[in-house]
Amino acid sequence: MLQKDIESPSSRKEIVERFYASDDRQLFSALEISVILDKRIGTLNEWRSRGKGPEFIKLGRTVRYERSEVLRYLSACREKGAKQKNANG
Repeated sequence: MLQKDIESPSSRKEIVERFYASDDRQLFSALEISVILDKRIGTLNEWRSRGKGPEFIKLGRTVRYERSEVLRYLSACREKGAKQKNANG
């Protein structure tokens, strides 16, 4: 899959639908995860070099992200709103 393949809204929607319908062990490309996280592919590349972002699998020069690791990353990014923080101490 190439960058030009995900430029249409319908292509992006298909990637998101496939991601959320997949098994937790399913592997996705960096390009597909850039759509899921709404980040540029360059951002994902930078995160990997700095040890940030979701954990990934490297197969030679190919990078893949396991669905469960992306969901774990998203969960770790969750923050409470100001009202919730104040109510909980």
